[in-house]
Amino acid sequence: MECSKDSAKKDAKMSLREWRLQTRPGHRLVELKTMFEFNSAYPSNLCDLKLTPSYDFQEIISRGSINAYFDMICRDGLITAEIGEYLADNRVDLITCFVTLHHVPHLNSMLSEFVRILQPDGYLILREHDCRNERSLTAKYLNFVHAFMMIARVGEFAEVAANHLSQNHNESVVVSESDTIDWEQQKSNIIKYTSSIQYRTRKEWQHELESVGFRLKATLDYKLQASANPQALYYAVYQLNAK
Repeated sequence: MECSKDSAKKDAKMSLREWRLQTRPGHRLVELKTMFEFNSAYPSNLCDLKLTPSYDFQEIISRGSINAYFDMICRDGLITAEIGEYLADNRVDLITCFVTLHHVPHLNSMLSEFVRILQPDGYLILREHDCRNERSLTAKYLNFVHAFMMIARVGEFAEVAANHLSQNHNESVVVSESDTIDWEQQKSNIIKYTSSIQYRTRKEWQHELESVGFRLKATLDYKLQASANPQALYYAVYQLNAK
């Protein structure tokens, strides 16, 4: 019976990983392509996305102006900061941040690096939660999602778990050979991690970005009912002002 439970757990974790691999990259690519290929004469080409009611531009992003591209990965931003140090000033034309910035503890420092490596008039595509950091229902839901991912060890937590396991293979109290962890320690880790997350509303994200020299070009929402977008996700395209 115990073997059957372990097998079911592994199958569930594998299915979740496969689902994420099959869906996330494809969806993100389709959504980004609609931004690059947007034509004000045919706004319906945005597929599952919709622009905010008022806009006065022919295109969202000038595709021909993108020669160098930088993607900010998840975690706490340390790896991105190290890569940024390697890049010269005014090096890239496009930066993407997909559901990442709310994990960064020192946001101003990270945004200053974006400004440094981005060309004037370069673009920043932000995909984030539109969520108050207080104890809102959305914040509680998002914390639950993060907790589930930590327990299942998927997404950004998969590699952390693998590294942790290899570093502690002789410490059965922390992580045992059966890939289990003490629940009290797990609970403490979850509380500590979710408490460090800094959610912001779209207006608050806009304020943070405008304060370092970006201007909002376009906001794109999903054509969904709120119940079908429980993570309150949206896109915002920013352009860097002249330095």
